[in-house]
Amino acid sequence: VILGSATPSVESYYYAGQGRFRLHLLEQKALTDRPVETHLIDMRQELTSGNRSFLSAALETAIDQALAQKEQVILLNNRRGYAKFVSCRKCGFVYKCPDCELPLTYHKEPEGMVCHHCGWSQGLQRLCPNCGSPYLKAFGMGTQKIEKELKAKYPQVPVIRMDHDSTRTKHGHDVKLQEFARAESGILIGTQMIAKGLDFHNVTVVGVLAVDQGLYTDDFRAGERTFQLLTQMIGRTGRGEKPGQAFLQTYSPQHFAVQAGLHQDYEAFYREEIRYRQLLKNPPFTEILEITITHLDLAETERMAALLAAELKELLTLKNWQISVIGPAAPYLFKQAGAYRRVLLLKANQHKELTFLMRYLYNKGIEKMGFGLYLSINPQFFS
Repeated sequence: VILGSATPSVESYYYAGQGRFRLHLLEQKALTDRPVETHLIDMRQELTSGNRSFLSAALETAIDQALAQKEQVILLNNRRGYAKFVSCRKCGFVYKCPDCELPLTYHKEPEGMVCHHCGWSQGLQRLCPNCGSPYLKAFGMGTQKIEKELKAKYPQVPVIRMDHDSTRTKHGHDVKLQEFARAESGILIGTQMIAKGLDFHNVTVVGVLAVDQGLYTDDFRAGERTFQLLTQMIGRTGRGEKPGQAFLQTYSPQHFAVQAGLHQDYEAFYREEIRYRQLLKNPPFTEILEITITHLDLAETERMAALLAAELKELLTLKNWQISVIGPAAPYLFKQAGAYRRVLLLKANQHKELTFLMRYLYNKGIEKMGFGLYLSINPQFFS
């Protein structure tokens, strides 16, 4: 097995350092050794200067110059839809999914509100169902809204949106990429699906519009994913004869993952990240078993989660295993498709101990009692 990446996972790089993996380095770039000119934009200063746009002044100037020279631009905004949520400005009511109890994302085309977790949707109402006020407003900014504003700002060039919604049809990805390839000059706006593998030699400007969107989540890999995304996006520009520029817009310019991404310095990122992993006893220093319990009744979900937590603690004490039990707790997605969810995390030094506990939990047969039980060792994405 060969694992190849410009941004290997922290676990893989650690194992290479420990001798479990053999490490091979490619010291030269495939296309050009010309460095990309990177710019870190502090959006706090933009706000102070009166700029309320999603484009910083420097990125807007670079886009204007690129388009004037018949060059291409790629912009990343890792949030699809038109706006993050719809709220009443009079009473504060927020439209939520009845099955997941999370805010519905507003979509402009076709107009409506959609739950991105279970797919439940409804049309947009003109009056607040809580107080009857007409003062409803869509907050936040998704790719659909950015596409609309870019088309208004640059009506003379193609603006192509590439996200889950615009690529649903068969060959949807290929259609969008061919459309961008045919455009002598234009703008491609999309989610993280545009960060990898694109090879357009006329792209001279890339921009990450909101670095912080993925930086502050409840997943311990948030910093790693942010660094990987920034590195991959910077690699989309300057792939031909023309020099490339990359603009990273953030409210956290001092964050080590952002700084390392800016300078394309994997070693600097790894040195800092591995310290946090060791301090918090996260992989690769431990193995994690994620246990998710679901039920249609909230009280039953909490009862079973608490019961399993107590039973596991008793079993671990009996076996004298040094395993931490964290939770039960309500995850961010605490309800999905009508079922409530609670999560337990077990942190262990031995993989075989967790596989034993997986078999132990499966053999309890709580699914026969109407519960859902989902087990995952070292999941890449947590519930």
